[in-house]
Amino acid sequence: MPAWRVRDFHGDDLDRAIQIWDQNQQADETTGAFPLSEVVTSARSGGPAVVAVIGDELVGVAVAQAQGERGWIVLVALASAWRRRGIGSALIAEIERRLWAQGVRRIGALLAPGVSGTTALENSGYRSRAGLVFYEKVEQLGASDAGLLADLGGRMLPDSLWESLAGMESVKEAIEQTRPTLTDQALTDFAEDTEKYVRM
Repeated sequence: MPAWRVRDFHGDDLDRAIQIWDQNQQADETTGAFPLSEVVTSARSGGPAVVAVIGDELVGVAVAQAQGERGWIVLVALASAWRRRGIGSALIAEIERRLWAQGVRRIGALLAPGVSGTTALENSGYRSRAGLVFYEKVEQLGASDAGLLADLGGRMLPDSLWESLAGMESVKEAIEQTRPTLTDQALTDFAEDTEKYVRM
């Protein structure tokens, strides 16, 4: 087996890290609790982020966030050919070391059962907690976007407004069918494009 090593995540690792993340998403047929945009932000902003490499080839990535005494492992992803070789456990051990050094005392991860990273977490001493349900509410526009929206004459409306709108069911159905679905990537691209134009 070729020798692998764990090192710091660098900005030029991002493309390959996203490819590995995407492979894991497709293989696991599920999405993670943390969207890719949040993982990338954590990695770029100095949150603990490490990669495993064999020669020059990036084969694994792990990213975490520290929030006071609580740390979250937001990503553990391995190239499919390199799973079950201890690489995931080594990535987690390095992430833990960095989180402990920041004063973190509790580390958690939110994963669907059986997805990439679960074996590495279990081998590293993590235990699942039964009886918990993950709840999440996502605001599609962030606080910084609200100012831009106001500048353009728009405003945020409550989520429940559409459902509470009485009557016009056929019109509402036609609008729903023609309204584009915005993915996390589309929203990220829009935000980046908006930032470029605002700076001009």
